[in-house]
Amino acid sequence: MNSFDKLLTNISWMYDKGYPDFTIKEDREALYDYLLSIGFSHSDVIELSERFIREDDEWWTKLSPEQQAQYIKDHPGSQKAIDARGEEDEPKDEPKDEPADEPADEPKEKSVQARIDAMKKDLEKKGLVDVSDDGSGVMVPNFSVDKVNNPLSDDPKVVDKRNDRIDALITSLDKHENIGDDKELVKSGITKYKEGRVEEMSQEELDAIRRWVAVKKGKSASLYIADVKPNDWRKGKVSSKKGSVENRYSIPKSDDKTLSGKSFTDGLAKDLGLRQQPGTNSRTSSKEVDPASLTNKRDAIKVKKNEDGSVTFGGTTYREREVPNKDDLSNALQKRGMSKEEADKKARIVVVGLERHNRAVREMQDMEVVDMGDVSTNEGKKAAMDKTLNLVADKLQEKLEASGELFGPLSEGHYELIDTIKGVKSPTPPVSEEDIKKYEEELGQILVKMEELGDMQTSRAEVAEALTYCVRLSQGFESYFPADQTAKVSDVYALKQVQDYNNVEEVAESIQKILVEVEVTGGESVKFNSGAKSASADKVELTEYGDPATKQIIKNSFESYDLLYNSKPFPPKSDNEVYDNLKKSNDTLIDHLVKTREKHNPEPIKYGRPAKEYPMTKEGMNDLYDAYYQRGVEISEKIMKNKKFAKKFQSLDDEGRQAVVKAMATHCAMGNMASHMNNADAEYNNFNNVSHSLNKTTKGIAKNL
Repeated sequence: MNSFDKLLTNISWMYDKGYPDFTIKEDREALYDYLLSIGFSHSDVIELSERFIREDDEWWTKLSPEQQAQYIKDHPGSQKAIDARGEEDEPKDEPKDEPADEPADEPKEKSVQARIDAMKKDLEKKGLVDVSDDGSGVMVPNFSVDKVNNPLSDDPKVVDKRNDRIDALITSLDKHENIGDDKELVKSGITKYKEGRVEEMSQEELDAIRRWVAVKKGKSASLYIADVKPNDWRKGKVSSKKGSVENRYSIPKSDDKTLSGKSFTDGLAKDLGLRQQPGTNSRTSSKEVDPASLTNKRDAIKVKKNEDGSVTFGGTTYREREVPNKDDLSNALQKRGMSKEEADKKARIVVVGLERHNRAVREMQDMEVVDMGDVSTNEGKKAAMDKTLNLVADKLQEKLEASGELFGPLSEGHYELIDTIKGVKSPTPPVSEEDIKKYEEELGQILVKMEELGDMQTSRAEVAEALTYCVRLSQGFESYFPADQTAKVSDVYALKQVQDYNNVEEVAESIQKILVEVEVTGGESVKFNSGAKSASADKVELTEYGDPATKQIIKNSFESYDLLYNSKPFPPKSDNEVYDNLKKSNDTLIDHLVKTREKHNPEPIKYGRPAKEYPMTKEGMNDLYDAYYQRGVEISEKIMKNKKFAKKFQSLDDEGRQAVVKAMATHCAMGNMASHMNNADAEYNNFNNVSHSLNKTTKGIAKNL
């Protein structure tokens, strides 16, 4: 008898039937209690429970006739013994109703419920309870006043930090009207802790402290005061009687990463049973599911730099390629009957693609890449896709289940997400465009489910990197992850063996083949919901422009973001000096745009519905700016009426709402003008940009390359 079967025999006395029935909640809970009580880990309990569910009555069939007979003798009251004696709970002349056919995924559903039940029991065993008023998962220790402890450390630095932080906490309480009658209880209770008199603390004082005070979980040391309602220290702004306010108040305002500060907050949380609140509202962090952390083999592939400047890894060599002159290539294409507009466009794509390829080769000379197997063959690409998705699913499941102590048990939706990832069937290249599109849509549902769950915000972009990697492999590219999580721009590299050509005539002759090879080759920056202002600045920094002055002019326009939105408190600044500075930046940009377009493309810019032409003059571009500004006004007004965002703006007076509209419209207009400037003078980019964004109407993913 193996150990698993022996366990079944040992626990049979706990059940009337002689074995657990996993359709009965009490049977499941009794088993979990027993397993946890004898030292089984949470993960072991889940594994065993799943095996019970899968095998159901299979354990009995594995016993030999002699073992079955011995079991019946030892357990005469069990269902097996009753069945052996021919005794039944129902008369023989009344046949039992045939159970309806169960759906094929029923074992999976039971497995999910088993996991959720096991998590709940595990949290209960650890004395953790959810104190949120909406079941959102704010887990704290079930703590009574007889468990509190006086501060342990007598290190002078820790004592000083403790006194400073508690004094700051007590002083700040007078600013928080929402605490009400609990204010004096918090003050008196925390003072007793500071002075080493916790034996005098009442349960009422402890409960008040625990309702309003939390410590930050992580490397830095901070205290959080719930600034709106008790037991809610989530990050972000909410609407209240005082207007739009931060949901929590931090002491100190800046990060404290000193050892003395961390020693104090860790001790305080342990001594008083306080909530340890993560800095974000996400169950998972970006680094936990970053592709560079998915496998322990991340250091196995070291890129070899060759004397000719090429790089070799995984048995494959990549080298820089000759970049043809764009105008010469366009002329060669026109000689073959192509229009000038189309020839210019395709010549530009080839030049930009080859420059990206060459840049990637140069970047990778001093790099390590994650070992996902040999991706030089079609079979290897398929294996790498499968491996990547399985690693993402396993890592997400591991981190999500570990988050229970902070955010409570997982939901069925979390396990549905894992099943969705594991259920993706990756194709073996070569793949048709239609099938690639279907594959992208299937992968896109992963991001849709993550967004719907709403508690994995900080790891969506990293999952998007893995999905982009899989798409590139399905397209026939040899794709790689940098092993460094902090790679400056490129999250994924997609390369092909680009053929060398002796002259532009040969390039023109093979234009379609080359376009396929270089269309998305090179390093790619992957963002979810289009990234942030800082990411855009990085892209501009790594773009080569015809006029060196263009780069700084575009970057100056990005300052509208900081000037308008990074000001505290909300709403954005509306003083004249701010907008005077923005106008100067925009005037400079328009002058430069007109000058640049007059050289290369003096045609008017079309915008609007119906489209209106804006001539390439200073007056014309100012009119275009005004059109974008008006569009920004319309968008901002719609946002403020949207139910999702209404609470953020409802506390603002007319002046505040006008300030928001002005800020958004200005940022919208300046961003569009910067885009025209970038397009007018960019020679080539040293990156590809992949932006994953949710389409709320179709619940799909729009992916812009």
